[in-house]
Amino acid sequence: MRKVTLLILRHLKKEYLDQISNVDPRLEVFDRSDAGRLGSYLPIDKEEVRDNYRKSEIIFAYRVPPNLLDLAPDLKWLQLSSAGLEHLDESILNSHIRITNSSGIHGIAIAEHVLMFMLMFLRQGQDLFNWKNRRQWLPYTPKELRGRTIGVIGLGHIGLEVASMARALGMKVLAADTIFSSLTQGVAGIDLMAPPQLLHEILSKSDFVVIAVPQTKKTEGLIGEKELRAMKKTAYIINISRGPLIDEKALIMGLEGGWIAGAGLDVFDTEPLPIDNKLWDFPNVIISPHVAGVSDQHDQRLTELFCKNIVRFLNGEDLLNVVKG
Repeated sequence: MRKVTLLILRHLKKEYLDQISNVDPRLEVFDRSDAGRLGSYLPIDKEEVRDNYRKSEIIFAYRVPPNLLDLAPDLKWLQLSSAGLEHLDESILNSHIRITNSSGIHGIAIAEHVLMFMLMFLRQGQDLFNWKNRRQWLPYTPKELRGRTIGVIGLGHIGLEVASMARALGMKVLAADTIFSSLTQGVAGIDLMAPPQLLHEILSKSDFVVIAVPQTKKTEGLIGEKELRAMKKTAYIINISRGPLIDEKALIMGLEGGWIAGAGLDVFDTEPLPIDNKLWDFPNVIISPHVAGVSDQHDQRLTELFCKNIVRFLNGEDLLNVVKG
């Protein structure tokens, strides 16, 4: 029985490593992830580690060395723990290697994070926390989500989950997709589905705008000065995709100029967000450290997806979530 070497470069708990190892007796699993830094791998300074790379046919990772092709000449399949590919070296993207991502497992966590941002703005969550710390009792009038309009830009797994949760709360749901431009009708629970050329119409009608498109050369800078000025002055923008989708300088100008009411940001051009970045200073900006897609259920869903793909790979079947190859 020929052994197939699987190299794991993204840290998982032992229970999930065992689940993967027990998928098939043909698997030989090596874990070279860095438990201290989620998503990172151990340095390639030991012959034992380099030997694991040389033998691997499957690699499971978030980040990989830029010289992966030299390290792993027999690599056939790379399973990413992320949905995006922007952190991969061009040589890997242009190689023969099949690449699959984890699209679909982050939707629930990210949609709940979006709801948290919206509720914090309307129920003044930050003010409540500050008043509590100052022991202040300040009655006020919170606002409701029901009846408000959300504009979801991007209708992949995440965008659809956001739309579903918003609809369940009684919000009006508008959507535009910059990639699947033909997807203009027939999407359940969406009141208006617009093609890319009508993006500004969606922006002008929304109380909350949620950016949920993947980062590509086409979508970088999707939201700039014109788009921010197209929004209501009472509207909030929420970015849970990737930082470069919003022109950061234009966003800061918009916040300073009152073009929009505020922003909920989980992703940024530079991460961690530099301490001297102006976004820290705005009281109407809520910042989270790129954790919208993380939850206590994340690794369970990730492992289940990977195990299904391992079975398919070993049986010569089509893989799930193929993004290349």
